[in-house]
Amino acid sequence: METEVFINSRSQLDRSRWDLEEDIEAFFGGKVEITGGGSGTMGWNIDLLIHHDGALESQIDALRNFLSNWGVPRDTSLSIISGEVQNAVIKKVFEE
Repeated sequence: METEVFINSRSQLDRSRWDLEEDIEAFFGGKVEITGGGSGTMGWNIDLLIHHDGALESQIDALRNFLSNWGVPRDTSLSIISGEVQNAVIKKVFEE
């Protein structure tokens, strides 16, 4: 199974977005595929596909922990698009 995830923040990264993309791919191996991304004055985003066997929630938790440890800004969120109906679920990386 595959699920689209969009990582978004309006704040700037302390390091380059490309470093984050490479580190995500290195950490998750073949389970995550970067499909796009961008950055500018309004923030940054990374688009990815998570390949999973139905254990999506554990992959999302691992991604949130990875991003938190990597040092993404506190306003970073994940938009998770899954299912045939393309329902979106928004999760913050950092719990309030």
